[in-house]
Parts: sequence; C-alpha cells; structure tokens
Amino acid sequence: MLYRLTLLCLPIIVLGNAFAKDNSLHIQRVSLMDPTGFEKPMESASSLLPADWKTEGGIIWRIQGECSRGYMLQWQATSPDGAATITMYPNVGWRASSMQAPLPQDCMAGSFGSAEEFATAMIQGAENGRIVDVQRNPNVQQQLSIFNYEQPGDPYMKSWADAASITTEYTVNGTAFQSVVNLYTMHSYMKSGHTYGVGEPLEMAYGGAFATTEFAAPKSRFSEFMPIFLLFENNYQVNPEWQARINKANRKMAKDNLETARKIGEINASTSREISAMNMDSWRKRQASEDRLSRERTEMIFGQETYAADTPTGQIELPFGYERAFQLQDGSFVVTNDQFFEPSKDLGQPGKALNALP
Repeated sequence: MLYRLTLLCLPIIVLGNAFAKDNSLHIQRVSLMDPTGFEKPMESASSLLPADWKTEGGIIWRIQGECSRGYMLQWQATSPDGAATITMYPNVGWRASSMQAPLPQDCMAGSFGSAEEFATAMIQGAENGRIVDVQRNPNVQQQLSIFNYEQPGDPYMKSWADAASITTEYTVNGTAFQSVVNLYTMHSYMKSGHTYGVGEPLEMAYGGAFATTEFAAPKSRFSEFMPIFLLFENNYQVNPEWQARINKANRKMAKDNLETARKIGEINASTSREISAMNMDSWRKRQASEDRLSRERTEMIFGQETYAADTPTGQIELPFGYERAFQLQDGSFVVTNDQFFEPSKDLGQPGKALNALP
C-alpha cells in the first residue's frame, strides 16, 4: 500500500473460477476503461489476468487543479482471496516554497529530489513501512535525460526526471507484506535572490509522480503471485485508438505541457517493462541468495512462454511450466498440464490449441 487509494464507484468485474482443474489456469483478457473522457466509454488499455481476479476503476479526468490535472489511471486488480493486488495510482503533484504560500487543494506539501525520496515519504505512512531495494535502468535514465535542464545565475533553475523500481515492505493487520513499485517522477527547483532586500532568498520546488504501479502480496506468498504479476506486466497494451484520441485532445494543451506529456507517454510506453523486469530480477536474486527458492522454482516463477494466438500482435505471453495452452471462443486462455483437458467438456465452450513460438 504505497499510499491511500480511493477507487471509482465502477462495477466490479468477476470473471468466474480461474481454475478449470487443479493444474489448469484460466486466463482472461481485462479492459482498463475510460468511461467519461470522450463521447462514449473507450478501452484505454488491456492485459491478461486469471479469470477469477476482480478489477475495479479506470481512467479518471481531473479538469481542475494545478498539480494533478488531466487524465490518469486509478485502477486495481485483486486476487480471489484478497491477498494480492495490482494497483495503478493516479498522478500526484507536490509543491514547496520558502514563502509558505497556500497550496492548491490538489497539491501535496513537500519537496522530493528523486523517485526514491517520494516513495520513502509515502511508505512511512504504513505500519513498519520501509524500502528494501531500489533499481534504476541505465537505458531508462538516458531517455529521461531529455528533461534535464540547469540555468545558473540568479534566478537559478534546475529540472530533472527520475524512474525507479522500488521494493517495499510493510505490515497490514499483523501480516508482513511486500510490494514492487514502478514509478516516474519529475522535479523542478528555483532559487532567487531578487527579494528587494527583504527577507531570505526565494526558494521554490515542485514536481510529480506518474504512472505509479504497485504489485503487492503477503511477503510469504509473493513468489506465488509473481507469475500473475509478470503475466499482467508482459501483456499490458495501450489501445491505439484511445491513444490517438488522447493525442488529439493534447493538442489543445499549452505547447510546453503538450511536449512534456508526449515525452512522458513515449518513455512510459517504451520502458515500463524494462524497469519492472530489472526489479523483478533483483527480487529473484535476493530470494536465491537466501536459499528461499530452488533454481527450478525460480525458473517456473519468472519464465514466460510465447504462443501464436488470435490477438492484435499475433502472439501472447503465458506463464511457463504448462504443457498445453488453449485460446477459447470468448478470447480467454487456458494453460494446463492435464492431458485430458478439453475446452468444450471442461469449460462449456470450444477452443483451439496454441503452438509455442520458437
């Protein structure tokens, strides 16, 4: 629980029992909807999850405000037993000033110099909350360098961006939890001595956190849910039709804001998997070093098998370790080790066997 989330009052989608048999996993396509952004509801993105996970929320639009205006995701998926969650948080903006000026209602008071500093402040609100690992991808940092700017002199101004994948631990109702949080942050700082000889130099800082996604589960069961987290992450796709409408809407924004939004969008789309994969690999290495998982178990957790399928990309990534895979008539998927599994008999609908790509 990185920070408190108030979800939209949208319908909860219950997609049935994920397990067709004890050694079979029923996987469903899930839609992340934009219910109000345009003349009719549109799918903003999609991914895959077990069919019995519940999803709630979608795109929200904040028309007013100074720190968190525009569209953003406020969405959550929850395992059937409520133990594990995938949460996509709305954007958060912050401000700080030496003049102690009143803050806009949608702004958080604070000044953070990195993604890690922001996450540290947020996790401190949880019982026994702490950060146990921080990973940054050099390729991502290089792409974010386009936001770096420094103007010496008076006033002095500096801006920069950061991205990190952060492992946290905290306690909920006596249970130890662990999470992996991926986020981007933007930062600006200004200092001016032009106060006409009255008072101290003026200092101002502001910034925001974007595209924050958290994968959380009880610490003792985190490895159990890792294949599901990777399934969601590896199959996450933005709807190009929705993105085109967003791009059109963005043209109405101020030029500077449009360019910043465009660059953030491009970087987020191209690097989110790199950030997540980097942190997931760090988690795997820590578990292996503590002899908590066998080599075979880690391969099972982190492996993904790519199959040819009837999807927009012509393929799909499904959890590793199953001998058979099927795509059902409703577009969902089943992976199984049951040699006698038949979609029509076991699930009541036809399906076709999938072939793994070389």
